[in-house]
Amino acid sequence: MPTPISRADAITRVKALTEWDEFPMVQEALVEAFVDDAARPDAAANATTSDDWTPTYDLNAAAAAVWEVKMAHVANRYDINTDGQQLDRSQLLAHCTAMARMYRNRIASRFRRAPYADLTDPAL
Repeated sequence: MPTPISRADAITRVKALTEWDEFPMVQEALVEAFVDDAARPDAAANATTSDDWTPTYDLNAAAAAVWEVKMAHVANRYDINTDGQQLDRSQLLAHCTAMARMYRNRIASRFRRAPYADLTDPAL
């Protein structure tokens, strides 16, 4: 659900949710840009461009975007088995993927079609 929160506090929270400065790191400017992209109309339906807008952000959308960048940073990593040691780098990709999926599933502003919807209905 979109949260009424200042931009600075939204950035701080998204950083905490994403471990942005831990490997694989995401640039701070990118985290800030994702928070800006996650700005939503406020409870009074004021647009983000309105002077009456109360800063409101979908923190889950911003966090998911950061985790997706982390996924991209490790997608080309591979597992290694050498000298009796097994390094499963794919675990990092699996973790980033799971975190991105978790936050994506929490986005309140997404349109979700009921699984039983009649896909032949032209109104859909």
